[in-house]
Amino acid sequence: IGRLLQSTYLLFDHVCSEHEFEDSYLFYKFNKEIISADIEDIIKQYHKVAVKDRTYHLKKYKICSIGKDAVTLLVATGVSAPRTDALKIGRILQNNYFLFDHVCGDHPLQDEH
Repeated sequence: IGRLLQSTYLLFDHVCSEHEFEDSYLFYKFNKEIISADIEDIIKQYHKVAVKDRTYHLKKYKICSIGKDAVTLLVATGVSAPRTDALKIGRILQNNYFLFDHVCGDHPLQDEH
């Protein structure tokens, strides 16, 4: 995922631009302009996820969506091809950008209903 994010989305680069992303003790800097633009695009696309009132175990939850739909959005917008990677990126959006959360706060984003 790291090499994909580095080469395709230019999210970060080695501090001296000497190495591709690797699992080593190397320093990388984030390209804040790219990150902000990409996150902004994803947030703008999020309205495509079906947000509505839902019932689960006889309890009604207002204005919510299904985790699987959020993962599908990340795949459909080209953020990530494999769903497993899209799920990881979705969890970053959940934890770092607070784009969404579980209705009860019970667990991180999951690729299921």
